[in-house]
Amino acid sequence: MEAIGKMRDMIRSLLGHSPHSGGAIRDRMRVQGHVVAELRGPDGCLKQREVVHNLVTDVGDNYLASLAYGTAAWTYRMKTGSASTAASKNGAGSFVAAGDYNSGSAHAMVATFPKLDTTIKKITGSGTSGTLAAGDGVISVTTEGGSTPDAGAGQGTILAVLSATAYLVRVTSGTFADGAGHYLVQTAVPGTNHLDGTMTVTTTPNIAAFQVLYAAGQNTNTIRRVSIVDNATNAGEADATKTAATAVFGADIPKAAGDTLQVDWLWIFLGA
Repeated sequence: MEAIGKMRDMIRSLLGHSPHSGGAIRDRMRVQGHVVAELRGPDGCLKQREVVHNLVTDVGDNYLASLAYGTAAWTYRMKTGSASTAASKNGAGSFVAAGDYNSGSAHAMVATFPKLDTTIKKITGSGTSGTLAAGDGVISVTTEGGSTPDAGAGQGTILAVLSATAYLVRVTSGTFADGAGHYLVQTAVPGTNHLDGTMTVTTTPNIAAFQVLYAAGQNTNTIRRVSIVDNATNAGEADATKTAATAVFGADIPKAAGDTLQVDWLWIFLGA
């Protein structure tokens, strides 16, 4: 009996269970999502930026799990709606319903998306001075809090704040240095807002990037929510059957005919 018990404990351990945890799984797989929507006017100037976390629906959980055993990937699209109903795993908050669907918003991803976006870097350091936030323009400098850029300095925009010491940055030019004496600094107020100390810069292969661009004349609606769907029909959904993830913005996005709206959506796969 003792040998059988030891074998059972070994199998449970291989499955990620602790023999002393009552069957609890010690390791957890989770998906952390970040959604950035940028509304620009006809002149290209930024009019509004909304940054939110997404919520993967129950349908999305099942879909992502099924990819491990051979289910074909969806034909990913996005749909938007006007309802401010809180995002939820299931029920009314988990999809864009027919009553609030933004007509014309069922839209294919930009060519090559979804993909591993190598312009996105994870940048970590020892801590922050001031506050860095999604949407901030940043640059790599050699002087803490300074404004003198490194040679071939990386310039970019913070897409997501992962913690007080970690950021996702989309690099727009140059490269970010990896090593002692380099700092990630907000370009608008370089004397106060920056990431201290040694920067570690990595391209993270555990991030799936999605992007949709609504050009001038497209989806000219008041937009409050967005979903990743497997449904090209120009209509809302009856339920969440075709919705993998949903996000609700903090404010309405009023898209005029001459505006463009770009939605960047990141799924970060994490073990914890």
